Amino acid sequence: MGLTITAANQVIHLSRRWNPAVEDQCNDRAFRIGQTKPVTIHLPIAIFEPHAKVSFDKTLDELLSAKRALSREMLQSPTSGRDVESLFKRTTDG
Repeated sequence: MGLTITAANQVIHLSRRWNPAVEDQCNDRAFRIGQTKPVTIHLPIAIFEPHAKVSFDKTLDELLSAKRALSREMLQSPTSGRDVESLFKRTTDG
C-alpha cells in the first residue's frame, strides 16, 4: 500500500519485494516535501538459528542489496574526464 504521509517517520517492510525499486519508492514516500522528522526504515528478517545460513529472508536481503549496488554502479554518471576516456576505450577496444 502506498501512502504519502509527511507526519510518518517509521517505514516497516512486512513483505519484501524482488524488485528493490519498489521498496525504494515506498521509502521515498516518507521523505516527501514537508517531512521534518528523521525517518527510520525497518526490515524484519526471520532467522531460525539452527539454519541461519540458509534463511530465505537473509538470502533475499543479500540479493536485494546486490541488485541495488549493481544498479548504482551501472547508472552512475562519469565523475571526471578520465572516466569518460576509460569508458570509451573499453567500448571501442581502442
